[in-house]
Amino acid sequence: MAIFLADDMKKLLHNKFVVIIGDSIQRGIYKDMVVLLQGNRYLQEGQLKAKGEFHFEGDVLVEGGRLGEMTNKLNYREVRQYRTDHHLIRFYFTTRSYSDYMETILADLADEPQPDVLIMNSCLWDITRYGPSSVPMYKKNLKKLFGRFKEVLPEQTLVIWNTTLPVANSVRGGFLIPEVEFKNETLRLDILEANYYARDVVVSHGYDVLDMHYNFRYQLQRRVKDGVHWNQEAHRRMTNLLLSHITEAWGYKLPRHVLPVNIPPQHDTPRQYQSNPNIHSFTDPPRPVRYVNSSWPHHHHASPVGLNLPTGLTPEERYGGPIGKPVFAEPLDNNLQCNFQISFQPNMFNGVDFSSRDYLSQNYLPNIQHAWDGGRNRLVQRGWPAERYTPYDIQQRVAQAQNRKISVNVGGYHARGRHNRR
Repeated sequence: MAIFLADDMKKLLHNKFVVIIGDSIQRGIYKDMVVLLQGNRYLQEGQLKAKGEFHFEGDVLVEGGRLGEMTNKLNYREVRQYRTDHHLIRFYFTTRSYSDYMETILADLADEPQPDVLIMNSCLWDITRYGPSSVPMYKKNLKKLFGRFKEVLPEQTLVIWNTTLPVANSVRGGFLIPEVEFKNETLRLDILEANYYARDVVVSHGYDVLDMHYNFRYQLQRRVKDGVHWNQEAHRRMTNLLLSHITEAWGYKLPRHVLPVNIPPQHDTPRQYQSNPNIHSFTDPPRPVRYVNSSWPHHHHASPVGLNLPTGLTPEERYGGPIGKPVFAEPLDNNLQCNFQISFQPNMFNGVDFSSRDYLSQNYLPNIQHAWDGGRNRLVQRGWPAERYTPYDIQQRVAQAQNRKISVNVGGYHARGRHNRR
């Protein structure tokens, strides 16, 4: 995942039409994109909670919301649109993946202008509010939906299905009315099953998947008290993931706003690390290397020569789902790979000067191809020993336990270290 600033997003989505379809979390994605297009700032908490307002950061309420009935019923509608001279983002609130109302949306998308990017998710309302047969109907509706996408959308439209985010053990949300609170007990597992099934359907139709559930499984501290929705930092992470996915799908290079910086050795650093910083093992203390924002004032700029920085991941590893091939991408150039052996200067990265704003006029979005070897070489380059990731072997575990003079019980076999023998 790359970090996108307002200028990066403006350049990526220049003269592009983006459509976002789904529930309140998708509405939060829409709002965060609108905010990021206007400046490098987060959404406010009140903006995330609000729904159906007449105006939000210069957008327009086209249909539903306060123009209609404000309710938590299945027939709630809300269509919003943000438009500038060079950007167009539209949001449709839906409570079901495929319905008569979805057909009206498809009719909109069939007319000009047709979307360049379509981002969608629909699950929580589908599997909780439509009766005992909601799950089988959800599976059928997904197939109908993507079949209709094939008929309506042009081939060059980038369709991204982002999977449903993880929910808490006990949730409170507009979709979970008292009549269906019993679904609290199995909702987390139902979401996993729904994500798994949706992924197969989306891929079978040739569209892209962005696994938000996977990317947020260790971000649960950013979930708000109702157990369903997420705070502004989480929504910016969603935006960065989506923009990174779009960038790679179109064959561009991800923007980079982070520089490698060596931290000077501390007084308690062992002497061998001060003399030879390349020595590193799993049991040793970590090397004093970290990444800081290039805009921060810092004074220690180490040459990247000798630094084993991580290479990129494949789209499958990065997002948990496939990325479609670019339709109108620029020709790929293998020479555009990141070269960390260049002469390093303050506020410089890959030949781009980040100390000024002139770099925004440069074409720094051409594609970068990542070499992938199953992850082994990448882990070694991070300074982690490859032995840590060798396949698990019970006999080897017992032998290691004996060498370390400890007692371990593996599969009923009790191995004692030498100091434990009677």
